[in-house]
Amino acid sequence: EGRVANGTELDERIGAITRSLTADALVDRLEAAGLAWGRVNDLFAVLDHPQLIARQRWADVDTPNGTFQALRSPVDVEGIDIEMGRVPRLGEHTAAVLDWLRKTDPR
Repeated sequence: EGRVANGTELDERIGAITRSLTADALVDRLEAAGLAWGRVNDLFAVLDHPQLIARQRWADVDTPNGTFQALRSPVDVEGIDIEMGRVPRLGEHTAAVLDWLRKTDPR
């Protein structure tokens, strides 16, 4: 109850301390105190995340502008390889989608 009642003051105090530390120093303190914690990664940390690399979560995908790496589906089904097709050109499927919409128009 005390933490919730004094949330604003507590956030300010914690923020003042955490802002004064490097990320590694903060992790060291949290680990030493036995506290649960989680890092909020920036884009580059996500791209190089060791767990995503170890689990082979990146796939090469063809696009109109070359090959890029994309994150695989978070769903893994044993024995099923989810193919990641190429990225279509702008407007490549417009006619087909419009035809489909016309055929499924409930009016």
